Amino acid sequence: MGIVTKFFCTILCVAAQYWYISIPVGLLVLLKMYNQMSMGIYKKGTMMNGKTVIITGANSGLGEVTALDMASRGARVIMACRDLGKANGVRGEI
Repeated sequence: MGIVTKFFCTILCVAAQYWYISIPVGLLVLLKMYNQMSMGIYKKGTMMNGKTVIITGANSGLGEVTALDMASRGARVIMACRDLGKANGVRGEI
């Protein structure tokens, strides 16, 4: 047997012996890999020409980023904000 085969056999034996630890650790590793691959980011560049979107809280945070993204995709953005001064600032960025 090669050294790599012995290594994996040893790991499998340890994992079988301590299954109550290896299963949660394995699930956490898979979750971390999924999170790194997707990161929850919408990556498609779908154009939204001729569409209208209403975004609440568009003067800061996620609403601001969403408004900028939708505007860059060609959508007509209606910003629903409580603070008109901040809304005008974001409007200037768009």
